[in-house]
Amino acid sequence: MKLLIVDDEKSVRQGLLETIPWAEVGITKAVGARNGPDALREMQKEPADIVITDIRMPGMDGLELTWEINNNWNECHVILLSAYSEFEYAQKAISLGVEKYLLKPVDIDELLHVVKTICCRTGGNHSVKDKGQGAFDIGSLSNKDPLTDVRAMSLRLHLDSNEGVQNVANYFEKARMATERFLKPLYDVYRYDPTDNNTWSFLLIPYSERMLNATKELSGLAEQITRAINISGVNVTCALSDVYPMKDHLKAKEQSNQLLEYHFFLGSNVVITSDFLKGKTAKLSNSLDNNLTTIKHLLAKSQERETLDVIHEIFSEYRFCSVADIPMIRENCGKLMNVIIAEMNLESTSRYFCITSRNYLNTADTLDELITMVESACYAVLEHTENRVARNYVINALKEYTNENYANSETSITQAAAILNRNPNYLSHLFAQIEKCTYSEYLNKIRIEKAKDLLDTTLLASYEVADRVGFSNYRYFSQVFKNLTGYTPHQWRNRRDY
Repeated sequence: MKLLIVDDEKSVRQGLLETIPWAEVGITKAVGARNGPDALREMQKEPADIVITDIRMPGMDGLELTWEINNNWNECHVILLSAYSEFEYAQKAISLGVEKYLLKPVDIDELLHVVKTICCRTGGNHSVKDKGQGAFDIGSLSNKDPLTDVRAMSLRLHLDSNEGVQNVANYFEKARMATERFLKPLYDVYRYDPTDNNTWSFLLIPYSERMLNATKELSGLAEQITRAINISGVNVTCALSDVYPMKDHLKAKEQSNQLLEYHFFLGSNVVITSDFLKGKTAKLSNSLDNNLTTIKHLLAKSQERETLDVIHEIFSEYRFCSVADIPMIRENCGKLMNVIIAEMNLESTSRYFCITSRNYLNTADTLDELITMVESACYAVLEHTENRVARNYVINALKEYTNENYANSETSITQAAAILNRNPNYLSHLFAQIEKCTYSEYLNKIRIEKAKDLLDTTLLASYEVADRVGFSNYRYFSQVFKNLTGYTPHQWRNRRDY
């Protein structure tokens, strides 16, 4: 097994090469490189099985080097080293599929353990790259210190109603592998037996004390897993327990499973912690009847913003309720729907919403889905009175705003709606109706067109291009780019060779 160490500081590079007994963990050859280009030349001359690289280096940094290695030597394992002050790079490193993300100053025993694990897993077979097999069976915990601090993470798959249940097992496996791939660079991961067909849990033992409380760094995990599954209509919710001693790891798992129930209030693609439970003491008020009378009056006058403001006021109260209040929340939504349906003049439309509302009340997975159901019914009433010319004017203004602000990663339908003084959900609904695509799809098309131009006319690295056009996550940028063009960013820049 060949090891390549990349660091622009000679003392660090030589220290890692000369003071560590690499042969004891299965390394037969260890060489160094002072920067990214030198490392790539060494890889071209004789590919390494494992690369240890610093993140911050002049010219090509460790993240870009990792990207190049993944695209040209997919069998190579990359270990990234970073200082505490650079910890914001952790999520980008994970999205690039690194083997481990270790903090400086490096713990030599920890580094040797990581390298030995890779060597043992590949068994000396240079063609083997098994980054998906990161989790251990929970039964192998017996040799761990019972007082070691740990956290449990539980995950649940959510499928849109139009997704076939026969595919759940396949989605589950893809999500499990993606979870292990994202967690493995930061933790020793132990896998519990699945709770049911769409829920599973892991025990996380951090490599450093800092990672024990890295809730912020894990906040994007659910969204990353959803993107890794890359199947429309399949989403993931994560829940992270408090810190427990190893001996109480089952309590940690129980807590994370209980926290998953609060996905009703938060929706999918989030990581739920116990902090969310603070302030969850609100009781449902008895003011709904007065609000129903107000909504009926406003709908009759086609007052869109005022109607939706009252509805959102009702639902904002529900955000502070507990899991025990969910049945009553569904019942109240049924009352709302009855009032809205009564305002519909078209018999066929009323019949349609009567049927769909009953289905949604019973099957809606989240509070947001119930809100969407109520809003959609309101739109059906309001659209009969909204002037078509006025609607086109609003959509043109939205498109102009998007063309001017695509490079801002915060650009969204919510931000645009605030500027245009419109309700964001209604604006999104109106945009899809007129443009025959979602706002996110439209925004991505603009960003990818700009990215193609930058790749053709500049020497910017691909991940820099992603930042320039508004993508904060490189892996997602690359995925969207390939979906829309048929090429990866790297292939696009060199497409004459393909």
